[in-house]
Amino acid sequence: IVDALYLPVVNEGFKCLEEGIAIRPSDIDVCLHFGYNWPRYRGGPMQWATAEGLANVLARIEKLGLKPSELLKETVQKGWALNSKDFEKRVAQAWSGRWSKL
Repeated sequence: IVDALYLPVVNEGFKCLEEGIAIRPSDIDVCLHFGYNWPRYRGGPMQWATAEGLANVLARIEKLGLKPSELLKETVQKGWALNSKDFEKRVAQAWSGRWSKL
């Protein structure tokens, strides 16, 4: 039950980062805490995914039959942590690309 509820939210969080809607994983965590009453003891969906292991989360998303976010796949493939400089640079590219067109 937890996978069916949590994994789609994590996947959408990665899509928000990928599309430049959010700039940091912690932004998603805060939004879900206050806006959707995500259980605080889980630390937010992105924190929860980190604790579960991103490779493990990716495998479980695929097992559920969901299409994983390209950013999640790239993060796992390159071995990035959500707080790594390389991950931050990748997300910054999406952010600047999306909002520089306004």
